[in-house]
Amino acid sequence: MLIQEKRVIVYDHREQACSYSPPPTEIPVTALTAREVYQALRDAALGIRPFQRLGEQPGPGLVQVDIEGWRLTLDVDGNHLRHCQRCQSPDGREGVFDSWQRTDPVSLLSTWELAQIERLLAELKTAV
Repeated sequence: MLIQEKRVIVYDHREQACSYSPPPTEIPVTALTAREVYQALRDAALGIRPFQRLGEQPGPGLVQVDIEGWRLTLDVDGNHLRHCQRCQSPDGREGVFDSWQRTDPVSLLSTWELAQIERLLAELKTAV
C-alpha cells in the first residue's frame, strides 16, 4: 500500500515573502507576411502613407523605399515593379521574397494600386 504524504505550507504574516522572478523568456520574432507588406504598399498607393526613396540603392534594378518606417527593397525593371525583394517593418520584423511562399506582396496589389506605385516610383526617379 502506497501512502502519499501531503504537505501544507502555511505562511505566517510576519515572515518575509520570497519573490521569484522567472528568467526572461525570448519572444520569438515572427516574419512579416506578404499581406502585411501588401498593406503598406496599398496605403502608399492610396496616399495614406508617404512613399519616399532612400538614398542607398542596393544594386541594379533594385530600389529601396520607405513607407512610414517600412523599408522595402523593390525589384524594378524600367518603370515596371516586378516584386518586393525584402521588407523590414518599424518593429524590426523582416520578410524576404523566398519566405512568402509564392505570394509576392506586389501580386496582391490591384491593377490600379500597382499603377499608382509605379507612378510614384517614376516620380521619385525623375526627382533624383
